[in-house]
Amino acid sequence: MSHQASEEPSRIAPPDYGFFIIIGLVAVIATWLLLFPFVTPIAETTLNRFHFKTASFWQWAVQQPVPAMYSFRNTYEVTRPGRSGREDFVAESGTINHFPLRVVTFANGRYRNLLEREDVDVHVTSTYRGHRLESDYRVKSDDNGVFQMRSLDQPLIDEKGAP
Repeated sequence: MSHQASEEPSRIAPPDYGFFIIIGLVAVIATWLLLFPFVTPIAETTLNRFHFKTASFWQWAVQQPVPAMYSFRNTYEVTRPGRSGREDFVAESGTINHFPLRVVTFANGRYRNLLEREDVDVHVTSTYRGHRLESDYRVKSDDNGVFQMRSLDQPLIDEKGAP
């Protein structure tokens, strides 16, 4: 039995476009992170992301692959409004790594601060290399345990879009 070498021509694999998309995304994110300390609009956009203040949902969503920076100094203060003539009091305050509003939107912070189903006000401040962003929010609870958070920095808008 003789063995003959196959004379079939070698085939070149088609380009892997998925690979190129992933490499492109990594390059865009790396560029964003490298420019972050030096380009004011990038720093401000990222600060706005942390405070839920981007111009649109899509602008917020597009930034989600960008790692959350630990370069910001994020502080928060959760205040319970006083009832029956009592003064407001600070229920909790501190410094938090990233996404400072998670003290009322996520896991144990949400449990701690919203367990009593009372309205709370949240003040967050983020600073980075001379940039500063402060935001105030009110978290309201209804009888069904549904919470609504709204910015106190912007006028309240009704369901029809009117102030």
